[in-house]
Order: sequence, then structure tokens, then C-alpha cells
Amino acid sequence: MEANSKFSLYNRRIIFTLFIIYFLLLISHIIAIQIFYNPEFTLLKTQLGISEEWQISIFDLDSEESFGTYFSSIILLFAGLLILIKYKFLSKFEKKWRFHWIILGLGFCLMSMEEIVGIHELINTYSKDVYWTISSLYLLIPIGIYYLPFIWHYKGRLSTMLLVSGVIYVSGAIITESFIIEDTYSLGYNMKTTLEECLEMLGVIMLIITMNYELRKMGLKIQFKVDKKE
Repeated sequence: MEANSKFSLYNRRIIFTLFIIYFLLLISHIIAIQIFYNPEFTLLKTQLGISEEWQISIFDLDSEESFGTYFSSIILLFAGLLILIKYKFLSKFEKKWRFHWIILGLGFCLMSMEEIVGIHELINTYSKDVYWTISSLYLLIPIGIYYLPFIWHYKGRLSTMLLVSGVIYVSGAIITESFIIEDTYSLGYNMKTTLEECLEMLGVIMLIITMNYELRKMGLKIQFKVDKKE
């Protein structure tokens, strides 16, 4: 008996699954944060035996050791690999922008690693006078200038979607975090980090959708085939 199974890298079900996981993580985070930090749920928290923050950390999107961080790392790596596939199959008219594509792809792969390692937390520890979001602007500004001709070359749906996903991600990663001034153990702080983390994940998912569209437009069909023989 022989059975064949094919799995497409650009299957729409992948995008649908990403959004399902995204919303499940969001709902789990909100429930956990409300139970732990909202005084209205003090009785429920006692009944559930929740007394320490680490007991909800696996559901906290802002925690380094959580389902959310693991998911963010995976989608960042996925986005990076899709971009590198695009780099691998650039047309002769796109060779001028090969460095832009490879830098972008490798950048997302490194961000995937950073999501788990937490380098920006280390920077905050050793540079308390300058927050990492301020320091990152010195890196983002020249990168933005470097990519302006690239965006102009791809003007249209691709550049628009790249810009939208980038704006969504940056607004979560830098802008939102810069305005969170409440105590880290308050309900207000943790609910605002909800917005921060959700925007970051949404931006990456939008980038995955963008690259999915671009690779399908190029006619690329990458499939994994599994053969089962008995």
C-alpha cells in the first residue's frame, strides 16, 4: 500500500491557522492578566490558587518564557525564510535589490533568535539611562533611508503591504512600548503590553501574507511530499 501526502508552504490554511493561534494567545493573555491584576477577580484568583506572577507567565505575551514568545519567534523565522526564498529567485531585473532582500530576510531570522534570547532586555539592564526603544531609532532611521529606493522600485501592492506590515510592527515594538509608563505590576501596564505584543505579531503575520502573495505571483510552488509505503 502506498499513500502520498503533499503540504504546500503557501497553503491558505497556514495563514488561517496563524490567525487562530494569534487570537487564542490574545484571549488567554487577557484572561490571565485580568485574573491576576484586576482587584475584581481577587476571589477567583484565590480559588484558583494563583499567588505568584510566574503562575500566569506562560500565558503572558510580554513574558520571555511563554507560548506567545515561542509563537512570535516561529513566525519571525517563517517570515525571514520566505523573504530569503524570494531573494533566491530574484529576476534579472531585481538583482539590483538583492542586498535589500537578503538583509531583510536575515534580519527577521536574527529577530527570531532575539525574541527568545531577549537581547533588548539585556540592553535595558546595562543602559538604564537610555531605553532600548530610543537606541533603536538610531538604527531604524538609516535603515529606513536605505530602503526608500527599494520601496519606490516595488511601488504598488507589494510595497504597500510591506509598509503596512512594517508600520504595524514598529508601532507595537517601539511606539507603544515608549508610552508605557505605569508600574510593571499594574493592570494598566499589562493591558498596554497586550496592545504592544499583538501589534508586533500582527505585523509579522501581515508580512507572511505579503510574501505568500509575492511568491505565488512569481509562480513558485514549494511543496513537501511524504510517501508512506507498507
